[in-house]
Amino acid sequence: MTDVITIDMFGSDPITLVRKEDPDTSHEAANSIDTSRLEFMVYEAIARFPNGCISDQIRSLFPRYPYSSITARYRALLDKGFIEDTGERRKGASGKNQRVMKVLSEPKPIDLPKKSKWKGLNDEELRQLSNAWGLIFGDYVIDFAKIIEQKLKERND
Repeated sequence: MTDVITIDMFGSDPITLVRKEDPDTSHEAANSIDTSRLEFMVYEAIARFPNGCISDQIRSLFPRYPYSSITARYRALLDKGFIEDTGERRKGASGKNQRVMKVLSEPKPIDLPKKSKWKGLNDEELRQLSNAWGLIFGDYVIDFAKIIEQKLKERND
């Protein structure tokens, strides 16, 4: 394992953030979240507490972020072996116990699930889509759609 923790070691595949039957808005939201950045931020925040910390302490460092943007990262960091639940509990602001989390001195090696492979449109699907858009917006849309498809293929290869 490396001594250097970098942002590219973090992030969750959007497909793991939603269920198949969730509404399309949930799928859109999952694809719009920069989980790498959020997980890295939360990891770095937990690392600031050598004796461990509770969720209230971490959330207080990110007052402008929604509750779930921060708290949802704990599970990913636990599953990936970057942090641990120490088993200790401390009272939070609500008076209820919260688990104490701590960065592991050496992240546990784990087998991460492979990210789902994006599949682009085939030529026939692209042609049909481009033609439909071309009727509405003009012929330049066909070239634009091809550029988008190429960029997506480059990004997902």
